[in-house]
Amino acid sequence: MQHYNASLTQTLKEQCPRRKQGPKKSYITDEIWAIRSQKLECKARLRELRSRVRRHVLHGCFLQWRAQDAEQDVDLCHFSYHTTLLCGSLRVTLQLRVAAASLKRKLVKAKTVFLQQHLDNLPQDAAAGQILQLLKQIAGPTNPKKQISTVFPAVRHEDGTLCTSPTQTANRWIQFFSDMEGGVRCTMKQLHASWRRHLDTFQQQQFSLALSDLPSLCDLERAFARVAAGKAIGQDGLPPE
Repeated sequence: MQHYNASLTQTLKEQCPRRKQGPKKSYITDEIWAIRSQKLECKARLRELRSRVRRHVLHGCFLQWRAQDAEQDVDLCHFSYHTTLLCGSLRVTLQLRVAAASLKRKLVKAKTVFLQQHLDNLPQDAAAGQILQLLKQIAGPTNPKKQISTVFPAVRHEDGTLCTSPTQTANRWIQFFSDMEGGVRCTMKQLHASWRRHLDTFQQQQFSLALSDLPSLCDLERAFARVAAGKAIGQDGLPPE
């Protein structure tokens, strides 16, 4: 049964091979995709050559350990083959560097052309969200495992220089809203102490409420229905809904 399953699987792979996935970015041309394939092929060949070099060095160590009679002939053959492997590795390394440099240049050019064409076609009253949706098509990797952080728009420091990291961008936004709302940055411990202090200040020692002053279940239901789910959560960590 196991032999039958293996034979059936092999036949399906040969007759119905998986369709190779093409480029996910729309600006990648066939030429760029071919250079990418060449780069990946060079990387695979280089890994194979490096593995051969390691195995050959290990083989030479065992030959010296055995101390054969035809030591001179073995050393000459071993050295010649080792030199051939090193020359092949150098050749493939140069091919890889050339392919990588060519791929980088063509990708930068293709991104620039794609962005310029689509920006020219946008209306003058285009919203910022529409522009960001366009930038998402060329910004960042398509592999979710490599998407370390969300792409931030270009944000500048007070001196006019661009923020170079998400941390700098977040700090710049925090400082902007802090200046706009007259707030200051504080630690969680300071925030908790301030919250407790304000509770003591606004706490009422004596109050009198009638039953009609309390909201009914219908009032609470209407109030909860007006609050949109998924909104930002404050420092208390409680969802708005």
